[in-house]
Amino acid sequence: MQGKDCSERMDAGSVFDACPNDCSGAGTCVMGFCRCKGGMFGADCSRSKVLPASLFFRSGLFPAEPQHEFMYLLYIIVLTVLTVLTVLTLLHLLY
Repeated sequence: MQGKDCSERMDAGSVFDACPNDCSGAGTCVMGFCRCKGGMFGADCSRSKVLPASLFFRSGLFPAEPQHEFMYLLYIIVLTVLTVLTVLTLLHLLY
């Protein structure tokens, strides 16, 4: 049944035919549920598992100009190297 007071009958197949937001074009509708393609998730496949670089720029952590993307990449590389060096130093001190 459907409607405000549940007085309207529903077609038998209609429950299983529709997916939220038509899976946002990023998935396949299977019996009323979205089966999301790689990298996407959510009830309607509208959420990405990968954080866009623009998120960092909009947050104010980094300038939004494209010429500063190199600096962002360099920042990530430096952080990674420092993290590895820290872990190696701690392991050396422990053993």
